[in-house]
Amino acid sequence: MMPPLVKSPRFLDDLDRIVEWYLEEADEEVARRFVNAVSLTLKTIQRNPSLGRLRFPKLEDLRTVRSRLVEPPFNRYIVFYQAQPEAIRSVRLIHGARDLPRRFQEPASE
Repeated sequence: MMPPLVKSPRFLDDLDRIVEWYLEEADEEVARRFVNAVSLTLKTIQRNPSLGRLRFPKLEDLRTVRSRLVEPPFNRYIVFYQAQPEAIRSVRLIHGARDLPRRFQEPASE
């Protein structure tokens, strides 16, 4: 049986912000395809949580965070998650060109 998937508030905020950007800069169809690609990525992670690589092994607070690229053509975005015994917790969704350790740890209001 697959562990449940829990989307953190930060992950949902990231997703909403990116979808809003696609709606403004592209159109509703592109935004919908992005959401579908993220959903497919999350299902892949849920089926095999160890697929993602450990992203920040030298940072104590983030040592257990794994990452997986969103399915193409949106694979510039990265899903960050933690595989816990009781659930898979998606924690962030960030564009890969960002300063990832800084972005990952910044306050939610930014």
